[in-house]
Amino acid sequence: MPVTPPKGDYLHRMKTIDPTVICINEATKRAVRELHIGIINMMPDTALKKTETQFTMPLHYASGGLFIVPHFIALDGVDRNKKTQQYVDENYITFDQAKENGLDGLIITGANIADPDLRKATFYEPLSDVINWAESDLGPTSTLYSCLASHAYMLIKYGEERTPLQEKRWGVFEHKVRNETHPLTHGMDTVFDIPHSRWNEITEDQFTKYGMPILIASEEAGVHMATSPDGLRSVFWQGHPEYNTNTLLGEFQRDLGISAERRASAEQTPLAPLPKNYFHGKGLSLIEDFRNKVEAGLYHNTEHKGHLPPEIFADIIESTPNRWSSAKRALLSNWIAAIIDKTHEERGKPFMDGVDQDNVFNL
Repeated sequence: MPVTPPKGDYLHRMKTIDPTVICINEATKRAVRELHIGIINMMPDTALKKTETQFTMPLHYASGGLFIVPHFIALDGVDRNKKTQQYVDENYITFDQAKENGLDGLIITGANIADPDLRKATFYEPLSDVINWAESDLGPTSTLYSCLASHAYMLIKYGEERTPLQEKRWGVFEHKVRNETHPLTHGMDTVFDIPHSRWNEITEDQFTKYGMPILIASEEAGVHMATSPDGLRSVFWQGHPEYNTNTLLGEFQRDLGISAERRASAEQTPLAPLPKNYFHGKGLSLIEDFRNKVEAGLYHNTEHKGHLPPEIFADIIESTPNRWSSAKRALLSNWIAAIIDKTHEERGKPFMDGVDQDNVFNL
């Protein structure tokens, strides 16, 4: 059952997507134990609201009738423009408030940063505080670290530097489940696709040297999902199964515009490449034609600046298959089910009595 905080823009937007959404006040009246999931959204202003729904709507549908309440959490050090900061102030809670109230689960999104050195990120120290709290006796049952957040965890926890890639790992890649009996992968298709979009990675060896099992990986894209040695407390995603069908196209437009501007001042600057295995058929022909026109300078200093005309954007999306939605639903459903199975009935305590916190699933 979709549940939202009692007020704010998010409740209104969710009701336009799913009329069955109710607020937490109504859920409380129905006397059902709700599940409280925090979301620390570090994505840039233009992607903030999209990222909210990319995670929360699949969570709602994965709830199996349980009330799930998302709590959007503002992290100190994440730069926002004035308009977005006002939205965050009105709709997000502080990390201190989240700690005081307690959480059953926590999701930490990725972020776009200019410097590849994570230590130079303005939110590095606040994020370190979150990670340390998340693994304490007062933290959530499980924390899901997405993309850059996974890299930050490995640096903060183990001093492991992420490995720069020679080219952006960008596109949709085939993945295989390594352990079909683990509760986080149980019942999933054994082979499926997941989008990736990153310039760095944590390698399989970096994970396994600390006893962290690899649950899902790709020969071409590397590790997607791993967990902490206990199996649940920390879950790591390097891919983006939460992406909508049009997310990679939007990122391509952004990168194409940036590279086109750089190319105008430095002729040898290459244009952004196409995401691998993403465009197909008519959509592939349309996007290749558009990129060629940008490369020829036909769209430079025009209103487009690397952005597709709306009618072409729509045609491309119509012919672009989404081959990861089932994996997204399964991954989040299994994560929610594991939290429900292991969390304490009292909000603010991570595990029910009797759970071995060093081997949560007794594997």
